[in-house]
Amino acid sequence: RGGEEEGAAEVLGGIVTVEAKKANRAKKGNKREKEATREEREEREKFFELSFSVIRRSLRSFATEMDDTKLQLLNSACKLYVKDAVRVGPILKHLFDLCAADASVDIRDRVRVYRAMFAVGGNSTPLAGFRERVILCDKPAPRLPSPAAPTCAHALGSLSHCVEHVTPGYRPLPAHPAVQPPVHVRDQYYNPSSAKGGDGGKGSGGGE
Repeated sequence: RGGEEEGAAEVLGGIVTVEAKKANRAKKGNKREKEATREEREEREKFFELSFSVIRRSLRSFATEMDDTKLQLLNSACKLYVKDAVRVGPILKHLFDLCAADASVDIRDRVRVYRAMFAVGGNSTPLAGFRERVILCDKPAPRLPSPAAPTCAHALGSLSHCVEHVTPGYRPLPAHPAVQPPVHVRDQYYNPSSAKGGDGGKGSGGGE
């Protein structure tokens, strides 16, 4: 009987040892998961701060950037706004204003849609419910060079744009200015005496 008790005690001791090892492994696994989760959260926070700083600095030279760069800045700012609307809200509002006054039609059209989705400062619209599904959806990686046919680089509505090559007398549009030009260059003066003379009725009149 004593031998049986010793054998039972050894068996129970072995079971307890196995269970203790399992518990220790479970604790270590939980600890590793918590550490991995914490590291992942820290990496996300670092990436957010880096992206936010890049967008904020890029706004200084936004007018001179390429159209593709401007669209990427706009998309990235909208994604950050979904994560933290309080911090990114003022930056996104300023970026919307820059894009609304951009020379590119594509950028102005894009920001018109995004303004309806991201009601920065209020004025919520029905499209606001689709912003996360549109901005954070899975997209295929872009292919370089793009398989799409290149668009015509000539001024929209010109003869060169229609025939897709430079025609005689074509002059490209000047680059979008970084500083607002003086307003008086748009002033038009009407000269009644020249109108009576039949030369079109418009003159410089300002003595310049």
